[in-house]
Amino acid sequence: MEKEVLIWWISLSVITVLNILAWLYSVEWVRQRKPYLSIKEYILTRHMLILSGIYVFGCAIRAVLPRVDAHRIVLIDHWLSSILVGRTSATLAELCFIAQWALLLHAMGKYRNNHFVIQLSFWIFPIIFVAEFFSWGSVISTGNFGHVIEESLWVVAASLVLISFIKLYAQTTGVVKNLFVFLMSGTVFYMLFMITVDIPMYYERWQTDIAMNRTMFSVIDGFRDLTNRWIVMVDWKTWKPEVPWMSLYYSVAVWMSIALIYIPAMQDFYGVKNNKSSGI
Repeated sequence: MEKEVLIWWISLSVITVLNILAWLYSVEWVRQRKPYLSIKEYILTRHMLILSGIYVFGCAIRAVLPRVDAHRIVLIDHWLSSILVGRTSATLAELCFIAQWALLLHAMGKYRNNHFVIQLSFWIFPIIFVAEFFSWGSVISTGNFGHVIEESLWVVAASLVLISFIKLYAQTTGVVKNLFVFLMSGTVFYMLFMITVDIPMYYERWQTDIAMNRTMFSVIDGFRDLTNRWIVMVDWKTWKPEVPWMSLYYSVAVWMSIALIYIPAMQDFYGVKNNKSSGI
């Protein structure tokens, strides 16, 4: 393993351990805060905790055992590096992550009587559900067209989240209003990263597929291939294009998922001051 790859892999592994510890801390925090939360606060917080846990551990598998699904490239030669394992864990984790955002926006829209935001919250999960089908299409066929559509749909979902934040901002006070500024800024950064880095990367790979007249796998052959074949690559040249998105995905995105656990218990989250949640 080349030095640059080793440093990157160790960094991801350390971050992954810290992520798991942060989630375990959140489990204890929710347990201790339960007596001070209203029923609606606790239920939503509990849902956020479970969904975040699935996301954290799904990302942990992929961070410690990095892989490039469509190209069947892995860093560690282990059966858990199987493309099938990686893509399955990624699908479950990503659906849980987007479900966190949908639940958050639905709750905020409901308690602020903002029907527009409520309607947007219903669309976010189905959009990513469809995106996962395109992702699987690329992974099975080894082509990159599906990834272009997948990542584009993530941008669409993020734009709905951003619009929701903008609509809710005027109806929000206190700490949550300041939090919205951070969330909106983060969403804009995410969309810019996807549009300028991630989507162009997959688009270029798709165009290369066309130029090389690559033959793609059928569904049956592709599924058989992804369950049995992986190529171990340990050089920096192979992994360098993947480093930006993987590094952000397995760090910042995970931190955001964990942070969402705490938001429902924040003062002013529901649009009215809640004395039980004061001091959080």
